[in-house]
Amino acid sequence: MADVLRITAMGMGLVFAAMALVLVAMVLLTRLRDAEPEPKVEESATEAPAVDERALKLRVAMIAAAIARAKSQSAPAPGALYIPPTPAASGSWWAHHQARQLYPSLRKRA
Repeated sequence: MADVLRITAMGMGLVFAAMALVLVAMVLLTRLRDAEPEPKVEESATEAPAVDERALKLRVAMIAAAIARAKSQSAPAPGALYIPPTPAASGSWWAHHQARQLYPSLRKRA
């Protein structure tokens, strides 16, 4: 019985050692991937041109308006009912069923 426990303890030790090794490898690889290169400082006499903030805001507003206009033109009307296309193999039963679901007034009342 002692041999079985010893073998089990050694096996579990190897499993946890392998898990720790994988964890350390993941941490090292993550640090290598996320490491940023040292910033290179270039000394130059010229400064970056000043950005006109008002012109930049105007340009962003124009782009946003164009996107909104494109979305509103491609969107269906607010009250429009979306009817998904039915498969060709569904037959007349599906058309009847769907019509009854969409238009309850078509149901025959006894």
